[in-house]
Amino acid sequence: MAYLTLFVIAFAASAGATIPPGLLNMNAARIRVANGSGPALRFIAGVTTVIAVEAWAAAAFSKFVYENPEVQRNFLWLGIGVFSLLTWYFFNRSQKSVEALKDQRNFFLRGSIMGALNVLNIPFYAVMHAVLRNASLVRLAPSETLVFAAAAMSGTAAVLFGYSYGSSKVNFDELNFQRRSNRMIGFVMFALAVISLIRLIWSYV
Repeated sequence: MAYLTLFVIAFAASAGATIPPGLLNMNAARIRVANGSGPALRFIAGVTTVIAVEAWAAAAFSKFVYENPEVQRNFLWLGIGVFSLLTWYFFNRSQKSVEALKDQRNFFLRGSIMGALNVLNIPFYAVMHAVLRNASLVRLAPSETLVFAAAAMSGTAAVLFGYSYGSSKVNFDELNFQRRSNRMIGFVMFALAVISLIRLIWSYV
């Protein structure tokens, strides 16, 4: 029963964090529109594989990350840099031809890279695991860490598949959709950079 409770909570938290439009779900939808279900599923598999590793690592080192504010600040600094670069990349891409997306074959690798670029996943899962541990819902048993990672992976996969499946049911102008999704992702990355900066400033107060 404890494992089921842990899985449900971690699944819900992971899904909730993935639902707002962002780097991963908008790319899943865009790839489905431009390339079909096979590439989209490979992209999702790449993302969720990395998410599982990040969640496992975060759970394993949650006590260290949670109790060391400087570590969290370093992740925030890294996040500001990465999100700023991604903001520039996607705004720049929205102004160019999107035909190049069709030439990319290794969508699993693309998903893995996109998953790894979400550098705030590790502190997010570390803090979540620490909160669950402090509430006596989890311990540090290896089996619980694996359940936690599996739940994080499953929650993310469910939302990404929902975005991908939903995009296939709506009639899109493919080129306009890709340009607009690039612009939307750019705005989201900018917002995340600003939020990370605010959190960083607040951590020093």
